[in-house]
Amino acid sequence: MALGSGTLSVAQGQSGTVSVTLTRGGSFAGAVDLTVEGAPAGITATATPGQVAAGASTATITVQAAATAAAGTTTLTVRAKGTGVPDATATIALTVTAVTPPGGIALALSSATVSVVQGQTATLGVTLTRSGGFAGAVALAVEGLPAGVTAVLTPESVATGATTSTITLSAAATAVAGTATITVRGTGTGVTAATATATLTVTAAPPAGGFSIAVSPIAASVQQGQSTTVTVTVTRTGGFTGTVNLAATVPAGVTAAFSTAAVSGTSTSSTLTLTASATAAVGTATIPVSATATGAANSSASASVALSVTAPPLPPSGNIAWTFCGTDRPVFFAVQDGTGGWSRVTAGSDGVFRFDISSARGGVATVQANGSGTSHTLNVYYLTREEMAPYGASFCDEPSGRTISGTVAGVGSTDLVSVSLGGKAAQVVPSQGTAWTLANVRSGSRDLVATRSALSLSGLNVSYALTGMILRRNVAVGSGGAQPVLDFGGSEAFTPASASVTLANASGELVTLVSLFSTANGASALLAPDIAASATTTRTWRGVPSTRLASGDLHTLVASATASASNSLVGRQATLYSRSVVDRTLTLGPALSAVSTTTAAGGMVRLRSQYTVQSQYNRFFIAQYQQSTNGRIVQVTATSGYLGGTAYDLTVPDLSGVSGWLAAYGLASGTAVTWTFSASGWTGGTTLDNFGDGNTVQSATTGGQITP
Repeated sequence: MALGSGTLSVAQGQSGTVSVTLTRGGSFAGAVDLTVEGAPAGITATATPGQVAAGASTATITVQAAATAAAGTTTLTVRAKGTGVPDATATIALTVTAVTPPGGIALALSSATVSVVQGQTATLGVTLTRSGGFAGAVALAVEGLPAGVTAVLTPESVATGATTSTITLSAAATAVAGTATITVRGTGTGVTAATATATLTVTAAPPAGGFSIAVSPIAASVQQGQSTTVTVTVTRTGGFTGTVNLAATVPAGVTAAFSTAAVSGTSTSSTLTLTASATAAVGTATIPVSATATGAANSSASASVALSVTAPPLPPSGNIAWTFCGTDRPVFFAVQDGTGGWSRVTAGSDGVFRFDISSARGGVATVQANGSGTSHTLNVYYLTREEMAPYGASFCDEPSGRTISGTVAGVGSTDLVSVSLGGKAAQVVPSQGTAWTLANVRSGSRDLVATRSALSLSGLNVSYALTGMILRRNVAVGSGGAQPVLDFGGSEAFTPASASVTLANASGELVTLVSLFSTANGASALLAPDIAASATTTRTWRGVPSTRLASGDLHTLVASATASASNSLVGRQATLYSRSVVDRTLTLGPALSAVSTTTAAGGMVRLRSQYTVQSQYNRFFIAQYQQSTNGRIVQVTATSGYLGGTAYDLTVPDLSGVSGWLAAYGLASGTAVTWTFSASGWTGGTTLDNFGDGNTVQSATTGGQITP
C-alpha cells in the first residue's frame, strides 16, 4: 500500500484527503478492506471505498476536523486487510490548524427616536462595536431619509481605533412634517454589514417671528474714570419668545457690561454700563450694540449709542486736602505733580495738608512715627488726580470724644457678644461680666449693631455661629450716656437669616471665611468669623433678614485662602457684597503671577516690584517692604488709573533731596527686608469705596525676602 502523501493539514471545521494505491503480489488477487486507526477526538477518517474490490487498486482517505477539534499534530494509521495475506499499513502525519473566528461589527444609536424642527438641526450619536478580531475602518451611511431632510456624518468613516460618529440631521423649511424610520448602515472589508434604526420625527416650525432692539438714550456722556448707563430694550414680534444675546463693541479705554447679556423670553430689557478709564481718549465714539437669537425670522439686530468721553475738570488751587486724626498726623508729607520732582507740603493751622495737582496723575508720600526711636512707616500713593481727594478724606473720621456704655442680657456663659457703634466695637464675654463700654465714639446719629455668637471648640478648631442680633437705628446720646439693656431674649432681638456660600476655585487650599454687616449710617460689625481654616467649599453664612434691612445696608463675605500654612506671604482673597442673605458663590482668583523685587539706584535705599497685570487683578496694587529688626516699613500703593498699560512698576521714590527728609524715614541698607506684593481687581465701580449688591473683589498676594 502506498499513500499519495504522508502528511495532511486540515483547518478546524474543514476536511482533507489522501490517495491510496494498492499493489497485489504473488497469487493474491482478492478484495482488500481499508480502515483508519488512531483518530483523536473531533477527527473522523474514512476510506472510500472501504473495500477495494478484486481487480481495483485505488481508494481515497477523507479526514474531517470538527470546529472543536484540538489544534496540533497526530499520527493516523491506514490498515489494508486481505484474506490469506498479511496486513499492510501506512501512516499519515495529521496537523489540525486553529481557525480565527470570523470578524463582525455592530451599531448602536444614542436614541431610538430623534426630532427635528423644520428649518433646524438635530444630532444623533452612533457607537460602533467590533468583534472577532476585526479592527478595520467602517464606512457609515444613513438610509431612508424623508424628502427635505439631509444627514451629515462626522466622521463618515470610523477609522481603526475609533468607535463613534455623530449624525447631524438638517430639516429644510419645506420638509414635510411627519415620522419616518431611518437606517444607519455600517460596512467594512471582510465583515457583514450592520444596521441600526431610529424613528425620525419632523415637526412644524413655530410661527415666524422676530425681534428688534433700541437703546435709550442714543447719546451719552461719561467723564474719564466714571461710568454711565444705557437701557437696551428688546421688542419681540410674531410669537417669537427666544433668548436674545447682547454684545457691545467699545473703543480702547472703555469697558461695557450688561446687567444681563442674555435677555430671556420673559424679559424685555438690559442695562448697559459703560465705564471710561482714567486714560480713555477724550472725544465721541459710536458704540455698536448687537443682538443675536436662534429661532427668529431675523437672526440679528443692532443699534448704537454715541458715547462722549470728557476729561474731569481741574481742581482749583489748593483744592486737594489730606486730613489725619491726632497722632496719625504725618511727620513728613511730600507731593509729586505728574512725573516731576517731589516737594514738601506742611500742614495748615488746622492740621490739614493742602496742595495742587495740575497733571492727570501724581504722588503723595507720608511718614508716620511708630512710637519712639527710628521706627517709621513711609507710605507712597500713586494716584490719578481724581483719586487724590477721596483718598485724602479717608484717613480721618474725627471722633467726638463720647463714651457710650451699657449691659447685655439673654446670653449664655459660652456666648460671645459684640457691640459696634460709631466706628468703635467692644466684646462681652458673659462668663466675665455683662457690661460694655465704647470710648471716643464718632459724633452724629449712628446705627448700633449687637451680635450674639455661640462658641464651638473641636480640638484646636474654634468657630462661632451667629445666633442673635439687635439693630438700633439712629442712636444719638451724649458723652457718658448709657444705652438701654441689649436683651437678646427680648422683643428687640431677632434671629439671623442664613444661607449657603460656595467657595469656587479653592483648589483644595485652607480657607477662612469672615462675614460683616454695614449700614449707611455708620454701623460696621463683624458678624461671625470662621477662625478655623478649612478645605470645605460649602459654608453657612448669617446676617440681617431682608425685612429688617434699610437703604444702604450691605453684607460682606471675605474668603482668604492660604496655599501653605507655613508661608503666610502667599495667598488669595475674594470679597462678595450682598444686600440680602441669599445663597451665593464666592470665587477665588488664580495665584498671582511672578513678581520681580529688586534694588533700585538712588540717594536712599529704594526697592522696586515689577508685575505684569492679570485680568483678575487689574485695579489696585500694594508693595510693602518691612524690616523687623528696626521696625521700619515702606509701602507703595498704586492704582491702574495711575499706572496705565499692563507692565507695572512700583518703585520707592528717591526722597533724599526733599526738604525735611531724614534717613531714618526710609529703609536701612544691609538689613533684611520681608516684601509682599498684592494685586486686586473688582466688578462694579472704579474705586474701592463704591461697591454694591453683587459686586466682587479678587486679590492675591506673594512675597519673599531681599537684603538691599
